[in-house]
Amino acid sequence: MALLTKKPFTEWLLILAKLYFLPIGRIGRIEFSIAFSTVFILGFIVVIFLNNPNNQFIMINLIICMWILVVNAIKRLKDLNSKLWYAIFVIIPVLNLFVLLGLMLSEGTPGINPYGPRKKPLSL
Repeated sequence: MALLTKKPFTEWLLILAKLYFLPIGRIGRIEFSIAFSTVFILGFIVVIFLNNPNNQFIMINLIICMWILVVNAIKRLKDLNSKLWYAIFVIIPVLNLFVLLGLMLSEGTPGINPYGPRKKPLSL
């Protein structure tokens, strides 16, 4: 718990907003895997606890999860110095599993690319 107190709460909120909702900058494999895991767990929890298909919360959750996946795919594609429109493949069922796996396993561009410098790995 002492590790989490090194940064103020507002800084943690800004880090989470940048990580999940804003397509700014580059992210590495670790940050992308964290975002993907979060979306997977959030979707799993909603499906388990709200298994009523007429519930609007499930649709809102689906939209939020897809947004997070597309934004993080864009940031990961920036790290790979690839075309950003490839992020649309994250939305296509079955194909998205291979795309996400490829984004998680591919090593990013070392140094500086047109989207900015390589960031240090996420740390507390």
